[in-house]
Amino acid sequence: MTEREHGINLAGAVAKGDQPMFPTPTVNGNYNRRGVSATSGDGLATIVNQFPTPTAQDAKNATLPPSQTDRDSIPGHLLRAGIVGQLNPDWVDVLMGFPRGWSAGVQTYVSIETIQQQWRDGIWEDDIPRVSTKISNRAKRLRCLGNAIVPQCAVVIAAYVVEHYLRNLTTESMCMV
Repeated sequence: MTEREHGINLAGAVAKGDQPMFPTPTVNGNYNRRGVSATSGDGLATIVNQFPTPTAQDAKNATLPPSQTDRDSIPGHLLRAGIVGQLNPDWVDVLMGFPRGWSAGVQTYVSIETIQQQWRDGIWEDDIPRVSTKISNRAKRLRCLGNAIVPQCAVVIAAYVVEHYLRNLTTESMCMV
């Protein structure tokens, strides 16, 4: 699997080049450019302006038609980078904290500790391409994921409900159980 075939992973996209993260916003330096002085670096506005701006038309060109190659758009950027395919539901599974293949009904068990460690180590998306081709039930899987709640959020909600229930539990109601 190469970057050319599947695109760069999320950690790689953030770390690409000499800039490991977006620069901190400042009062005066957001439009700085690297090389102007011995200590200058690119400011936040300069970095952000290097990315294509999402537009409504991007959704219509999500299949990456060759006619979009020269446009200053997200599909144009992807085509020029040689990235082909559509959003991979396996990548979205893992991005949301589910085991790979969860939306396809694949029965796998991955402990929450393993998932957390993979995120801490930055390896959560290793060997899972962001885009892919010919994935069965792709649209249905993505719709399912789009309507899902991130499991880590559900745990917080469930813990709150249990805590609230236990706090309001009386000895009388305990006898009825």
